[in-house]
Amino acid sequence: MTVDEYLKQIAIEIQGADSPDGAVRIVEKAERVLAKSSISEKSKEKFWVGLYDEFGGELSSVCESPSAAALSAIVSAAKAAIVQNLRS
Repeated sequence: MTVDEYLKQIAIEIQGADSPDGAVRIVEKAERVLAKSSISEKSKEKFWVGLYDEFGGELSSVCESPSAAALSAIVSAAKAAIVQNLRS
């Protein structure tokens, strides 16, 4: 499965979530899957930026080689955008 395919799968799961808390659990599951994967940090960043964008944010790539702190900020922004979108 490619990063884009996984992104689409997770976005569909989030849209079908029964509550914002359910959506957060899906995001946390994705976070664990990506953490255990062997994909590059750049691919992880692409996933989180894409998920953020999917739910109404506009976030461009942070840098060529994201630090753990930058990636963590992207993940947090994605979670916040998803919850806000579902509460609207």
